[in-house]
Amino acid sequence: MQYIGKITVRKKSEFVQMMCRYWSLKREARRGAPLLKRLHLEPWTSAGGKVQTEEQMVMQLEVQSFATLLWLISILSLQLLEKLRDDLVHVRELADLCRKRETRKMRGFEVIGQVLHQALFPHDGPLRLAFEKIIA
Repeated sequence: MQYIGKITVRKKSEFVQMMCRYWSLKREARRGAPLLKRLHLEPWTSAGGKVQTEEQMVMQLEVQSFATLLWLISILSLQLLEKLRDDLVHVRELADLCRKRETRKMRGFEVIGQVLHQALFPHDGPLRLAFEKIIA
């Protein structure tokens, strides 16, 4: 409030509270990362003088590379699953087309059989009927 006293703003206390809420939400959204990046490190800005050893840095790099690898594998597997789905849809369409073709062929053969039966045995129906009457 002392610093903002130099600036003319209406409702200074509400303005300061809103700004504090905004920056705290922004910091929370960035998961605690600094909001302003510094070009040089100052002693009071370092995270408690935390110095990583080479072993810790290697372990962190391995974890990051493993996470990146898992992410790539998941992307590739998702793409492969999408390709598999497309292929299965295509196979289903082909199977439907084959079934329709075979149904048409069967109907054609049935029609040809009926025509041949009528041509070769034109009196079969009436003769069969007469034969059944004789037997009865």
